[in-house]
Amino acid sequence: MLQLGKTIKLIRVKNGLSQKELARILKVTKTYISLLENDRKEPSLPLIKSFSKKFSIPVWLLLWEEFDLPKKPTKTDAEIKKEVDALMPKMKTYLFEKTSKNAD
Repeated sequence: MLQLGKTIKLIRVKNGLSQKELARILKVTKTYISLLENDRKEPSLPLIKSFSKKFSIPVWLLLWEEFDLPKKPTKTDAEIKKEVDALMPKMKTYLFEKTSKNAD
């Protein structure tokens, strides 16, 4: 299951922003940010794009959760999945660390 809310919160906290400050940047309410971070609401694509742009994180990385295998995976499929699954947390960590305080 996609847990975009946890990702949004991680990026917000890493950038030293309150929910109120992030809400101002994204032009939404603090309550809406809280709902997103607690996975009680799903953000619209325009909001995801705005968030992505403000924090210089590719949309695909925000949305990536896991690499799915076909029902009957080959040995190669399984090897690729293992490599991608190992790489993604490292990529997310790297990009989150590289985000700067781009808040306007």
